Amino acid sequence: MSRQSLDQLWDGSFLYSYGQGQHQGRRAYQEDFFGLDEPGMEEEIQSRGLLFVLADGMGGSSKGDTASVMAVENMMRFYRDQPPGNIPSALSVSLEKTNEAIFRKGLEDRRYWKMGTTCLSVVLRRGKIYFASVGDSHLYLVRDGHLQRLTDDHSIGAELDEKARSGDITTDEAKAAAGRSKLTSFLGDRQIRRVHVSRDGMTLRKNDRLVLCSDGLYGFLSPEDIRATVTKLPARLAAGALIEKTMGLGFEDQDNITVQVIEVMGPATKAQAQRILRMKQQARRKVPKRDQKRGIPMWAAAAAAFGFLGILFAAYLFISSGSSAVPAKKSAPDFYVQTAEKLRVLFDDADGFSGEDDVDPSPVTDEEIREILEGLIRQTRVDAMPEGLESAIKEKALSEDDQKRVLAIWSEMKADTKSSEEQTDETEKMPETSENGSVTGETDAGNGKTVKKEGVVPQSQKETEGGNR
Repeated sequence: MSRQSLDQLWDGSFLYSYGQGQHQGRRAYQEDFFGLDEPGMEEEIQSRGLLFVLADGMGGSSKGDTASVMAVENMMRFYRDQPPGNIPSALSVSLEKTNEAIFRKGLEDRRYWKMGTTCLSVVLRRGKIYFASVGDSHLYLVRDGHLQRLTDDHSIGAELDEKARSGDITTDEAKAAAGRSKLTSFLGDRQIRRVHVSRDGMTLRKNDRLVLCSDGLYGFLSPEDIRATVTKLPARLAAGALIEKTMGLGFEDQDNITVQVIEVMGPATKAQAQRILRMKQQARRKVPKRDQKRGIPMWAAAAAAFGFLGILFAAYLFISSGSSAVPAKKSAPDFYVQTAEKLRVLFDDADGFSGEDDVDPSPVTDEEIREILEGLIRQTRVDAMPEGLESAIKEKALSEDDQKRVLAIWSEMKADTKSSEEQTDETEKMPETSENGSVTGETDAGNGKTVKKEGVVPQSQKETEGGNR
């Protein structure tokens, strides 16, 4: 069985050749992620087609990494769960559910608060293409030697360019404006602000090429280079060639690159379709069942195994740290410092990410402050004086208004908690002189991955609305 044969796909009618690639560029970590969901049964291919997903995470380090992984895996899972038939509706519902999962992850674990990602999903079924896009990852169609972008960008730059076309501002003003790469829509927000969904499938033609890519490719490589490369080379070689060309330009700020290239071979005969299905089934049998995950490329088995071991190890650390007969107690000042740091991150996120990436600006709510302070209430005496917290938040450079707001909420919460305890039976009270020193262990299980990244770098300086990615 040749490698080239395994790179061929069948969508229930058409035959395709497929190539994919990733590179980390010159970034410190990889925030891009991608996957292909290829059903194993003919009936399911006929009804659902082939699903390609590409995500470009933002938020820095584990935030963007986790967001992009969650986008790919959840889109695949939710799309499979949708009733077959109406592909645009299935993609839209899957996007909404995926966005909710990413946003909820941030609510449940403050380390991932305000993380986000672009998400480009493409379905090929019976010779037609459908897509749904949030953010600024691109889908191109190369037909008859011409390159055409099919997806809209959800960014400040796209809005400025539209104003320039309508005559509201000049082209030079649009190009010179700061913050052009800030996203106006992304997954991980409370609600998806804008989605570009193809309502009707576009019929493909033999020799058409499709290119899915993050801005690490199109932000550095010219449209002409993209067009020429995918036209001259077969898909399985074009993806690698595009990455090689981009890296060869030598940009110091080169972002993560992810690219998927699909070449339309045309209608398949019944014999060709059966041969492809048979080869894919044989390839799947070579992977132990416990390592198979439908919709995840076979080369992801090793990544999944390491991710699972990481989760087990993190869980072990969590259990061992939390189940000790005499848990190690931290002093109250430590609790104040930890709380102040969480508050600083919360207020910083409202203004924008620190460092490389910025986040969607949204005002900090009292509920968010209370959520952080509840941990401090649980770990100190209820009647403890607020001086420790006041000193800590000053050290963390919170503004005077933010300090006053935090201390006011802190005082209200203590008063509410003390009043509640006074109404409780004496036997149910905690001894006032003791401290509950247990601290919930923070595991890093959220970083367990089941889809392989093939070395592509995080996106070029992405930005959410209110900040750079």
